Amino acid sequence: MAVTHLHLGFNLIGAEGATQLAEMLKINLAITELDLMYNKVGNEGAAQMAEALKTNTTVTELNLGCNEISEKGMTPLAEALKTNTSVTSLFLEGNPRRPIAQILQLLRRNRLQVPVAVENRKLVFVWCAQIGRGLPVEILEMIMR
Repeated sequence: MAVTHLHLGFNLIGAEGATQLAEMLKINLAITELDLMYNKVGNEGAAQMAEALKTNTTVTELNLGCNEISEKGMTPLAEALKTNTSVTSLFLEGNPRRPIAQILQLLRRNRLQVPVAVENRKLVFVWCAQIGRGLPVEILEMIMR
C-alpha cells in the first residue's frame, strides 16, 4: 500500500528538507496530502515546492503554514498554481499577509474564486481549483484588511 498522506509538521526540516521533498514530489504518484506546517521552509523551500507543483499531478492539499515565507517565496508558488490543476487546498496561515494578498491578485487574473475560513482571528487561506466554489476575491480582500 502506498503512502498518500505525509504529515511532517513541527519537524524543522528547513529549506534543505523541503528541497528533498520537492524532488521526491516530482516523481511521486501517490502523495495527495503534504503537511509541512512549522518547518522553517522559508522562501527557498517554498520556491522548490513550487517547482515540484509544476509537474506533480497528485498533490491536492499542501500545508505551508507558519514557515516564514515572504513575498519572495510566495511569487513562485502563485506562478506554479496558475498551471497546476491538482492542488485544491493550500494552507498559508501564519505567513505574512501581504504575500497572501499577492496570491489573491494572481488568482483574480485567472478569475478563480477562493474559499477562506477565519478562526480565532487568524486567516486560513485555501485555494480551490473549481470556479464557483467559495467566496469572491473581493470579499476575501475585505476580510484581510
